[in-house]
Amino acid sequence: MLNITGPIQPNLPPSQERADQFLKVNQRIAGEIISISNENVVLAVNGVQIVAKMTSADQLALLLDRRFANFVVKEIANNQITLQLASPAQNSTSQKAAANNSIGLALLEQYGLPADAANLSIVQAALNRGLKISPELINDMRQVLEAVPGWSQTDVQLATAIKSAGLPLSEGSLNLAQNSIKDVTSNFINLVNQLTETLNRPGLPAQTQQMIRSTLSALQNTLIQSGGSIENIEQNLLISIKGLGSSLENEISKLLTQSTKEYPGSNINGILFNLASLRHELANAGMGRLVDTIDRFIEGMRWTHFVNVEPEQPLAKGQWTQLDLPITFGFNALNQVQQYNVHNLQIRVAHEEDSEEGSRINPDYTRLVIHVDLNEFDTIKVDLSIVSKMVAAEITASNNEICSKASEELDELKMGLSNLGYTLKTSKIELGNTILEMDLDESGKFLPTISSIDLGV
Repeated sequence: MLNITGPIQPNLPPSQERADQFLKVNQRIAGEIISISNENVVLAVNGVQIVAKMTSADQLALLLDRRFANFVVKEIANNQITLQLASPAQNSTSQKAAANNSIGLALLEQYGLPADAANLSIVQAALNRGLKISPELINDMRQVLEAVPGWSQTDVQLATAIKSAGLPLSEGSLNLAQNSIKDVTSNFINLVNQLTETLNRPGLPAQTQQMIRSTLSALQNTLIQSGGSIENIEQNLLISIKGLGSSLENEISKLLTQSTKEYPGSNINGILFNLASLRHELANAGMGRLVDTIDRFIEGMRWTHFVNVEPEQPLAKGQWTQLDLPITFGFNALNQVQQYNVHNLQIRVAHEEDSEEGSRINPDYTRLVIHVDLNEFDTIKVDLSIVSKMVAAEITASNNEICSKASEELDELKMGLSNLGYTLKTSKIELGNTILEMDLDESGKFLPTISSIDLGV
């Protein structure tokens, strides 16, 4: 039976020897749950991965829906660590300790840095994210934050979220995280509606009309029309991914590497380039409302492309390619698009860390997760773990009716995978939570407060 409980792990093997140096019996620790197998849990504790056993199967089961947890070290013997979940009373004690910020004070004192409110806030947020604390990290984050007038705790959480995802933190990337509206459906609908409204405006110059028509046509192609044949849906999906999945900067960089003196813009017909050109045209025509809507759409796509860049270092929880696309059920003409019939299609693909090629997607060893908003209330998530052309499918839906329909279509899924050269080895359909747990949580609101570590000194 296949058992892939998390994303593809980079070549960072758990280090039990290092763990022995800072873990002691009866010590309380906080760890990030990386993966869970039948008997063991892999944790990231103070920047070190460890493999541990829980005191019982029930304890292990309690970790399945958690991202972070507090533990007590019960035993260390023969290079095997046994943990027990901390009791509520112990967690309460930890929270009181956190209020005093003693861990932040100790770290700043050790590094000879000022123990002011700004540094304490940075250290605590970084600890909660499981980041390795260093003077360089604190100074780099503070330098970026101080470029933001009146920066707040929310800005600190955004900065640490970017850092923990292995993404480059700069004034520009923090500004993008702060200001981009990341709801592709909302951005898409607002853009289509305003473009259509502007196209019907009397006295619009012919050149501007043609640019708007061209842009609306490109947007039509990016809207996934799910009511057609399988072949049409596949083609539609491919066009949508190509249209929205590649950044404008990437397209321009490809052209710049070619041995040509031709102006790059003459060879670009991508939707984002068309929108940027249209925005420039409209900016001089007093159409500020539409210009703002175009900006929001482009900035939302820039954020999507940013979170998919190669991380600065291998990530403990692996890297994911992320793409959100608009989808509608049944064919809908673009000039009739309404809020209620356009939904989010979210695609996540796990990477494999290769020592020579870096992070890449290996179709023989990966995890593909597809999440669809079926309407305002109902969702479905299809999670495929792939090893050597064998697939384990976990399908989670928000109500029993969707589960029943998914069960009826399981044979069709099996046949479709077979046509692609894959074998459906196991499958599970259940009612439950369809949240995409691999997404970058920018808010930090669900993170526990890490209040104690063993510095080993």
